[in-house]
Formats: sequence, structure tokens, C-alpha cells
Amino acid sequence: VRNETDTLFFITPAEFDLPFHFYRTLRDEQYTSKADLTIPFAQGKSGFNQFKFGFFYSDKDRTFRDNVNQIQLGNGDRYMGDPDTFFGDDNTGIIDFNPEARFPYTIGLYPINFKKATDENSYDGFERITAYYGMMNYDFDLFKVIAGLRVEQTNIFLENLAEQTASIEETDFLPSLNIIYPLTEDMNIRASFNQTLARPNMRELAPFESFDFGGDFRIQGNPELDRTLIQNYDLRWELYPRPGEL
Repeated sequence: VRNETDTLFFITPAEFDLPFHFYRTLRDEQYTSKADLTIPFAQGKSGFNQFKFGFFYSDKDRTFRDNVNQIQLGNGDRYMGDPDTFFGDDNTGIIDFNPEARFPYTIGLYPINFKKATDENSYDGFERITAYYGMMNYDFDLFKVIAGLRVEQTNIFLENLAEQTASIEETDFLPSLNIIYPLTEDMNIRASFNQTLARPNMRELAPFESFDFGGDFRIQGNPELDRTLIQNYDLRWELYPRPGEL
């Protein structure tokens, strides 16, 4: 409400929360390992010919704690949109004394812990990714082939303090194939296919809720999310004008 003499800010409590304090702690421990092996074969025919094998492992553990406290005012006054006034000295400590009242002291600002929000937002989880691959490069004179298969095992599990859980446990076979046909010494036609995947991260899976101050809306994870399987097809013409150029 605004008139010629004063300006009054008012936010409807049904639409906007009172001020909150958030205390958050995130701890990740992650260990990774990998190994790759290349075995040349039929080198007398072409140096392109190779077998390749590999292994990858990632182990991540996470602990996340979110302590949510709403700031309220002991005399029942509402938050009027001015943080300097709401958190000012007049609202701090004992702000009123009435010896005839049952509770003579009126306390100013004080926090209320939102246990439900704290329990739903705080979670423990782990992510285990194991992958194996094998591939072959072979020169057939008329064309070259690069073919391979990658096997990935995904094991993700989360549980918050309210005992809500989210999990993904899958084994995926991810093939790939490249065929390279040389038109001239400096020109190729390449056709390829490969299958990949994308996993949601733990924050996207957890029922953790945060506030986007830029867009003024809430963002919450979804325990029902699954990984995305992607098939890629590519056909391209390549020209190499000079060494190192494409």
C-alpha cells in the first residue's frame, strides 16, 4: 500500500514464508581407478590394427545435512518486507515486559526448527559405477572399422532421515561402430553408431528442496528419475587439407 505520506510493505504469509536460516553440510568421499591395455596385431598389413581392453570403477559416498530454521517474532508481528527492520535491534532479545502477564517477558526474534523439512532434505547415499570395454580397430584395405562394446553397472542408493529412498540399479550394454571409407588420401566418408547413457546425480534423485532466488521458485529432486539411454547416429564427410587440419 502506498500513498503520498508513507510507504508500507506487506507480504501475504500464505504466499511467502517468513525468513529462514539454512545450515548445510555436504561431505563426499570418492575413489576411482582405471586400467587400459592395447594389443597390436597384424601390423605387417596395417599399423591401424589393434585390440583395446579397459576397466573403470568409481565409488562415491555422500553425507548431506540440512538444518532448516524459520525466524519468528515473539510479539506476533508479521514480516513486512523490510529485512533491516525485521532483524533490527528493536526486535532482538527481550522486546517487552509486562509484570502482570503470565509470561512477563516478550522475546523478539527466535528460531523454530522445521524438523520435517530437515529430515526430508538430509540424506545419505552412495554411487558405484563399474565399467568394462573391449574394442577393435581393423583395416580392410577398402575401408576401416572401429567396433567395440562397453558394459556399465550402475548402483545408486539414497535414503533421507524420513526413511524415503531412491535407487537405480542397472546393467547396460553400450555398443559402438565406426566405418571409415577413404575417398582419396585426404578425404573420408565416416558412418558411426554408438549408444551412451546419462545418469541423474544424487542431488537430482534426493527429495532435497532448495529455493532458487533468481527465479523465485522451489527446486526439488525426484526419487523416480531413471538413467537416460541415448542412441547416436552420425554420417559425415571429412577433408584434411594439410597435416593437422580438418
